[in-house]
Amino acid sequence: MDIDPPVDEPAERPALSPTDRRTRVEEVIDEGDKQATIIDKYPVVAGAGMIKRTDASPHQHAYDALRDGNTNVYSPFANRVEWEIAQWVKNEGISDAAFDRFCDLPSMRNENGLRVENARQLNQKIDQLPGYGAWQQRTISIQAEGSTQLQSHEVFYRDPMDCLRALWADPAFQAELMVSPEMRWFSKSRTIRMYLDMNTGDWWNAKQVRAAHYTILTDSKFLQGNLPFGATVVPIIISTDKTELSMFSGEAAAYPIYMTIGNIPSYIRRQPSRRAQILIGYLPVSAIDKTELTDLAARNARAQLFHEAVRAILEPLRIAAASGVELTDSKGNVRDAFPLLAAYVADYPEQCLVACTRYGSRCPKCDIGRDAFAAGIAGSPRIVEETLARIHDAAAANDSLSAIDEYLRTFGINYIPHPFWEGWPHADIHLSITPDILHQLYQGVIKHLTAWATTIVGEAELDARFKRVLPAYGLRYFKDGISGLQRVSGLEHKAIAKVLLGCLAGAPQKDAVRAARALLDFTYLAQYTCHSTDTLAMMDESLADFHKYKAVFLNTGAAESLDLPKLHSLVHYVPSIRLFGTTDGYNTEQTERLHIDYAKQAYGASNHRENDIFPFMCTWLERREKMFKFATHLADENNTTYVALKRKPSGRPRLPVDFAKAPNGRSRTVRQIVAEHGAVSFAEHLVPFIKTYVRTEWAKKHKNTPVPAYTIPALDTIGFDTWNKVTFNTPDVQTLHAPDTVDVAFASPAHKTKAKTLPARFDPVMVEINGDGVAGEGGMEGIRAGQLRVLFEIPEHVQISIFDRLHIPRPGKLAYLEWFSKLGAPDEVTGMYAVKRSMRSGNRASERQACIVEAIDLRRSCHFIVKLGARDTGIPLHLNINRRIVQFIDSTIVTVVGRVLQSSQNEQSSQSTGGSAAKSEPAAPAASRAPDAREQPEQPEQTGLLPSSGFLQMSPSPS
Repeated sequence: MDIDPPVDEPAERPALSPTDRRTRVEEVIDEGDKQATIIDKYPVVAGAGMIKRTDASPHQHAYDALRDGNTNVYSPFANRVEWEIAQWVKNEGISDAAFDRFCDLPSMRNENGLRVENARQLNQKIDQLPGYGAWQQRTISIQAEGSTQLQSHEVFYRDPMDCLRALWADPAFQAELMVSPEMRWFSKSRTIRMYLDMNTGDWWNAKQVRAAHYTILTDSKFLQGNLPFGATVVPIIISTDKTELSMFSGEAAAYPIYMTIGNIPSYIRRQPSRRAQILIGYLPVSAIDKTELTDLAARNARAQLFHEAVRAILEPLRIAAASGVELTDSKGNVRDAFPLLAAYVADYPEQCLVACTRYGSRCPKCDIGRDAFAAGIAGSPRIVEETLARIHDAAAANDSLSAIDEYLRTFGINYIPHPFWEGWPHADIHLSITPDILHQLYQGVIKHLTAWATTIVGEAELDARFKRVLPAYGLRYFKDGISGLQRVSGLEHKAIAKVLLGCLAGAPQKDAVRAARALLDFTYLAQYTCHSTDTLAMMDESLADFHKYKAVFLNTGAAESLDLPKLHSLVHYVPSIRLFGTTDGYNTEQTERLHIDYAKQAYGASNHRENDIFPFMCTWLERREKMFKFATHLADENNTTYVALKRKPSGRPRLPVDFAKAPNGRSRTVRQIVAEHGAVSFAEHLVPFIKTYVRTEWAKKHKNTPVPAYTIPALDTIGFDTWNKVTFNTPDVQTLHAPDTVDVAFASPAHKTKAKTLPARFDPVMVEINGDGVAGEGGMEGIRAGQLRVLFEIPEHVQISIFDRLHIPRPGKLAYLEWFSKLGAPDEVTGMYAVKRSMRSGNRASERQACIVEAIDLRRSCHFIVKLGARDTGIPLHLNINRRIVQFIDSTIVTVVGRVLQSSQNEQSSQSTGGSAAKSEPAAPAASRAPDAREQPEQPEQTGLLPSSGFLQMSPSPS
């Protein structure tokens, strides 16, 4: 991320000439991107992120105070040994009693570096370390309507400003800290805008730009901000979610509230090990005493308790948002910061609780009602001032809670006398409600779509189709179907979504398939980690397509109503992405993951006594955090980065097409390869491959010069090393920091393990037939599908005698595969491609067309799935992909815009029956084109999608 370098600023605001009073942007070309992305940044003269002065680093100052002049960098620990033992004890969750026993070992009493004698002394040293702020306990009292007594509840929290200062001064985030807004464009023409982190969205731009002096044109309208000159926006992201702590018995629960800031890139915030999201409190989970209370009064008391507790925790941030606060980073740079409430991450019930709207009948972002949820349109945006005014008017005009509730019912509002966001400067709680991929998409509309599909196809039939989706890398195999699943999780709904469209294909209600495809397209598009105006338009188009065909679910009786709050919420996704950047920056899935570290593990280490749980959890977490901060400090002292992972990242570089160091089969003869892998034409294709490869490589260096004579040994005298699998590491085409997409394809003969005998598995793969493509780019152009049979390498002595002797590059790993027919036009209903096995002609018509290619031309695995009729499974379960498959269909979930694709393939195999086969032979890759491959005539391909066809489907893999 390009950040303006610090500059010496005058003590007073500089005078600006009339021409300087318009926001000036600095054009920066992002060198990290493969294409020349244009970044319009705000120079320091515009005031965004301006450094006020430079002080001593608060991070360094805190640890220097611990040393008290001594040279021990590990102080308060006696030495490095004691520090590393302490780190191991806390990271591994060793109990105090176990550590006491460890200290009592005779060997520990000798001179070994450990100076503490028990866990108590160790904890005393840890308690001296700087942390994120001290934990506090506070009592919140609520008097419910109709009750004469105050009900007291305990809230545990720490000052969020202390947590904010600790985040801002963390040296691990210094290089990535974003202090000013920017706009990214796909090219210099500035016609296609790009959205990534929060600072690329309209919200930050609107808040930053001062109305009196600066304006910026975006999306054909002027956005104006109202912060003082030199202000640094700190977008506060709050998330809450209640979670169960006890596993099999008991009712222990926790209600964590987390905080992070939008100045830290989302790719860091998504990593729990980086600790960029901080637990700032535990909301009360004690029950409301409902004695003498009506249901309405009890519900209202619970809601008031929530808002009072959140207000008590966030009050310091609310105060700082009004006048600003000085924040010092790890380099000592001081800025005037304004912590503004930007996003509130929660599921739908909690969104309604936070926004004071009616659950199930109203939207927390707009005024649309339940009767219009299915319309696919957004209502008028809710306005904070109007919400508060109606709450206050209702209280002033009515004497009882029931009358107030009835008054507010018309507006879809719940009565909360003082919501926590009341009076928070620059805050708009309705705008801050963000999309929720986990609960709204996977646990919401995908869950409903699966139920509708079950009704349309039939429960038994849909189960049968899921059973025939064989196990594959990255896919879950539902061996018993999906109808018997209980309490289906988000991960299970993700697994179902990957193959649902293929299992629906062939259903007589084509509109149902079209609607399902549109909804699945929207789901995957919504998860892009980089968006453009084009991909946002594609999201709108997909949602419009769903609403175009959705009536089929009502007409068939699959759905009683489509007035679903989560379905309506989809209309707010694109506006939210424009405001706050991509959805990976505010996904409740991250909150669910944080529960493991900040609630469940802490509870597991406690004694489970009700009165002691939260005090113990707070202390336990505080000590672990202090150890983490100290480890980060020591790494920064050594100019390294601390990686808080139990399994350290491998130092071995990942190749685009990667193999294990050692082969699975050594010195396999041609006869053995034919028998074990079914590679009947292996010997027939290897010699032409070598000749073509030598001729091609020789011509690159010696034009118009014949190839010198060389000898290819008799193949029956050669032993080949073989590998059972190949790993594809495809670079992400959207963002620089995203990890590679990892995919695996197998070419494994039947073999025995210690536990069982594994059947043969020969996966379909995508092949770059021109030999000049780049992994991850280009979509389906120049791609052909083939079935991987053998992964092998030419023996060393042969490589020396041919390639080294001729001084040409060695070909590396090779792959023998059998072709499928070329990809034609995708099916209009499913978007899938029809493919069949390519067979030879003449008296060899029963043989597959095959080829040997360089492994570097393999792109990734493919996904085969059967296309069936409406209610005819048609395939015995005992068949598999390696036998008797003749026809398939290729289903590719890939965007046509192509700039920011995030489509990756998982292998999946399936079976099919009967049908005629097209006899076509593809061109081999340029460097490995064999003469016999060109000599075989191509037969006309069969068009149309037959009921007996199968599917070759590329499905997006998990994030």
